[in-house]
Amino acid sequence: MIFKSYIIENDISLLEDKNIILLYGENTGLKDDLKRKIIERSIDREIIKLNQDDILKNNFLLDKEIMNLSLFNNKKIIIIDNITDKSFSLIEKNVIQDNCKICLFSGTLEKKSKLRNLFEKEKSLGIIPCYEDNEITLRNYIKSYLKNIKGLNQEIINFIIDNSNKSRDKIKNELNKIVVYFIEKQINILELRQLLNLDENDNSQKLRDTAILGDKKLLNELISKTQINEQDNMIYIRGLLNQFVKLAEVLEINKTKKNLTQSIESLNPKIFWKDKPTILGQVNKWQIKNIKTTIDELTNAEILIKSSTDIRGSEITKKLLIDICNKASSVA
Repeated sequence: MIFKSYIIENDISLLEDKNIILLYGENTGLKDDLKRKIIERSIDREIIKLNQDDILKNNFLLDKEIMNLSLFNNKKIIIIDNITDKSFSLIEKNVIQDNCKICLFSGTLEKKSKLRNLFEKEKSLGIIPCYEDNEITLRNYIKSYLKNIKGLNQEIINFIIDNSNKSRDKIKNELNKIVVYFIEKQINILELRQLLNLDENDNSQKLRDTAILGDKKLLNELISKTQINEQDNMIYIRGLLNQFVKLAEVLEINKTKKNLTQSIESLNPKIFWKDKPTILGQVNKWQIKNIKTTIDELTNAEILIKSSTDIRGSEITKKLLIDICNKASSVA
């Protein structure tokens, strides 16, 4: 049985009658949040944490954990991370049992996945696709997280989203800082920018803007000084995607207004005043057809990095930055 992630996030009790649940998808932040809620609701249970490698190395381990209930606690929840179709036979034989609750966590599962098909078709099982957040889900997430913070408004929410590159993992880190800093005072945009220290520490934004502006010399300096970790590739690629979408919006608005500065002012959400000169410089470097081609290239790169563990995403990210810079610098 398929559950919508946002519904379960609002009411985790809906999973109560499902003994086995599969959560899959690329949104690790969402999966971590749901895992935390499941554990918090299971305080009366013994919690066992395993990895797929554990149950593959010992084919009897899962059976043993299911049957071996504690003398002091006859309830148990087993959490297994990094599940793939390699574990299908071990999972399938245990779908009909009521000794304990099993929560499986997986990365992206294709439509032809045996596990995905099993959990989608069987009504006694629960499956939750955890896709990447959109602006609506992120706004609701921020509002819920900061509901006790005074002064929260749409400008601040948009600022947090824009500077996180729509990454829930990064937003969670920022929200933790915000709660601690503003717990006893009203939040404001100037202190927020200082707190998050984005201008000084967010190299992904500097690399993004420099590449799109076509500044080869500065880009080479920044790349030589920046270590792009494999887990950060999506932050860089998503940042580039979001920026090119903004540039495309500006050019579409400009078809009517015939004034780039006014077109930038018309963007929604609003661009922070400090970023407007950068946007203006970038939009003068790009035509709509080149932007669309680059968006396709970035999207394909994202899919490639997510679907393969045999490639170095950091090398792909660096090449994308260099290629984008070369395209921009070729404009007379």
